[in-house]
Amino acid sequence: KSKDEAVVVSDIQKDAIGIIGVLCSEPHPSTVNEHICEAFITLLQRAETTATAVIGEVLNALMDIYSADEGDANNHEGVFRSKGVLGAFQKSVPIFKKKIRGHETKGKIN
Repeated sequence: KSKDEAVVVSDIQKDAIGIIGVLCSEPHPSTVNEHICEAFITLLQRAETTATAVIGEVLNALMDIYSADEGDANNHEGVFRSKGVLGAFQKSVPIFKKKIRGHETKGKIN
């Protein structure tokens, strides 16, 4: 796969994740939340080989999805806890920072 193709694929993934994040900021069933969460956690677990922009969008979407206050119809704290979202954040953020620093030295973030 060429570098240009990889950038296009990364952009499509990033946009799709962003759309899912926006849709999940509206009330939705816990079963849907579980599936989305599992997919996003899988991407974070693959942070070493996932495009930096995609990781950033996953982190952003997860923060949006799980930012609802207690008592809010869209609060999915049970899924957040059961799927270990906080642990996934803690493991992936250092990798994300390292990738950003690497791109900064190259003058580009993809």
